[in-house]
Amino acid sequence: MKSARVMVVEDEALVGMQIKEGLETRGYAVPVVALSGEEALEKLADTEPDLVVMDIRLRGGMNGVEAARRIRQTFDIPIIYLTAYSDDETLKQAQATEPYGFVLKPYDERALHAAVQMALFKAERKRETEERERWIASVPDNIHDALIVSDAKGTIKFLNPAAEALLHIDRKDVIDRRLPEILSLKNPLTRQRIPFPVSGPLVEGRSSKQGDSLLIAAGGREKQVECSISPLRDAANTLFGLIFVFRDLTEERRAFDLVPKEMEEIARMRRRLLPPRDEVLDGTKFTWLFHPSSVAAGDVINWFRLDGTRVGFYALDVLGHGIVPTLFSMTLHRYLCPDMEQEGLLLKRTGGGQEVRDPMEVVQELQRRLYQRDQGNPVFTMVYGIVDGEAEEILLVRAGFPYPILQSAAGELKMVRNEGFAVGLFPDAAVTEERIPFRRQDRLILCSDGMVDCASGDGTFFSLSRVVEVLARERRSTLKAVADALERDLVAWRGSERFDDDVTAVLLERQ
Repeated sequence: MKSARVMVVEDEALVGMQIKEGLETRGYAVPVVALSGEEALEKLADTEPDLVVMDIRLRGGMNGVEAARRIRQTFDIPIIYLTAYSDDETLKQAQATEPYGFVLKPYDERALHAAVQMALFKAERKRETEERERWIASVPDNIHDALIVSDAKGTIKFLNPAAEALLHIDRKDVIDRRLPEILSLKNPLTRQRIPFPVSGPLVEGRSSKQGDSLLIAAGGREKQVECSISPLRDAANTLFGLIFVFRDLTEERRAFDLVPKEMEEIARMRRRLLPPRDEVLDGTKFTWLFHPSSVAAGDVINWFRLDGTRVGFYALDVLGHGIVPTLFSMTLHRYLCPDMEQEGLLLKRTGGGQEVRDPMEVVQELQRRLYQRDQGNPVFTMVYGIVDGEAEEILLVRAGFPYPILQSAAGELKMVRNEGFAVGLFPDAAVTEERIPFRRQDRLILCSDGMVDCASGDGTFFSLSRVVEVLARERRSTLKAVADALERDLVAWRGSERFDDDVTAVLLERQ
């Protein structure tokens, strides 16, 4: 410990300098030799010694024992006494200050060095032990779950503040009482008592868990909990106790019970956003198929008049599941409308009034508004098109959405394969438009990936090819009948009306 700093407190200057030189020869730093207890206290904060070598008999108003007592109280620095007095009274007073050693005068340099080494070693081990004990003591108190420790017979030996709060008890009232006297577990459905699962921890030496249970505590209070029990073993692998951890599920279950209701309300809100089914706008008939996911998702569709001859329509899918994609899809629904006063971006102002944005411009404007560099961006796929009744064509842009399917009046089917990245991936992603002839009795069908990637029981996808099969089979049916047929086939394929993703389709036909 050559870097250790030692303060010497000795009222005989010559002796103090001899001690200083001897310690420095051994590799210690001696920043100061104090000639009195008062001087030692005054210089202690500035020198920050690791050890003090203190003469018991000091001239002045403060002897060595008093100086040592104040040093220990204020700084907790280890003390070694130098003394020519070894009578019982002197030793008794000195021992009350908890010194780390005594060296008798006239001192032997080797004995002093040994005492200093031993004192520094003991002080370091004491600090390590105290720090470890502080960590060990603080961990249980700061665990949010309720923690109870018992011996192998179930007698309570410790519980943390979280356990006191959960059980509404004071630890001093339950220490050394058996656990079954304090609490019990019941099945939340049958209300039958559940025995603590102690056979695993006790017999097999493994942790055991009891799932959703009712904990009955003091005064008959009930809490929904999850209980786990683990064995405590010593170095010889002998089981000497058990750790019980109770996780309070009350708020979690309350929130969990609200989820189905919230999901139902979200589904109702999304249905209210759907456009009228079997609506005809300027010679184009529209219908839809929509099955919301069993968990919230982000599909949204719409159609609307843009001006006297053109009608717009879109289908989009926000990636991900949950509340956030759903709320973001509702924001997009507001943006993708022809009402500029309501933040709609499908029209733009010009010097003479307003004009319709091309689909490519719409996607570029969405990128501009929504992309934020170096931040997590919402990503969505979409198809946006404009039906021009006079030109008998559709101007269409696709951004990552499954390929639209065009069905001619004669029943011929082909996929519209223009490419495009999902919106939100790249700020300057290329966008391409395609002009598609759209004459009387032609149809265009848009299907979300919730439909084409819908899996059967064996994990096989429904796929666009099966959508094409339905369209070919139902080519002489009405547009609504085609949507109904797609729905029937999909539910039969799935084997259920519950879907992992939104199932959405937009169908339009030129009248």
